[in-house]
Amino acid sequence: MFARRGLGNSASAPAPIGAVLIVEPDTTLSMEVGRHFSMNGLKPTIVDGVESAIGAISHTAFSYAITELKFDKGSGFDVLNALSEHQPNCRIVVFTSHCTPGIAMRAVRAGAEDVIPKPTDIDFLIGILLGRDMLHAPDAAPLPTPNSIRDEHIREVFLSSGSNMARAANRLSMHRRTLQRIMKRLPDLRATR
Repeated sequence: MFARRGLGNSASAPAPIGAVLIVEPDTTLSMEVGRHFSMNGLKPTIVDGVESAIGAISHTAFSYAITELKFDKGSGFDVLNALSEHQPNCRIVVFTSHCTPGIAMRAVRAGAEDVIPKPTDIDFLIGILLGRDMLHAPDAAPLPTPNSIRDEHIREVFLSSGSNMARAANRLSMHRRTLQRIMKRLPDLRATR
């Protein structure tokens, strides 16, 4: 477990088991994540901005928190700092689409237990937040290989380009001949859905 800053208690009563703070600007995603948490017996509090998150942190004790890093006003690092300062026992996971290895290291230093990129399966996210062993989970779906992800992307771009090789190569930022070689080697890429 990573070291946390601050030793003081939260401003209010101890956290009920399963109180979760979800800080996500995308309301559709936050509602879906909140629904999954409710189905798992957790009590979600959903906020869509940094100021409202800091207000919730000062009034409610949380056992768990999930936060995005990029907001219109403020930063997810402000949420991480407030949680680390006011609720040092809260397990925090950063769930973001704006992440580099450097940002991930900075988030962990600020108090996050883990950094999960979007998109990710919500059940996987809940398992990571709750500290479940996700590598040996009986219902864990195998992760796709990087080559299969690349091939699927190429196929989708090719089909969205009207099966036009030059247009698809341009959208993929590759030479037309390179795309032709890939397509020749993997003929199932031309298959439609």
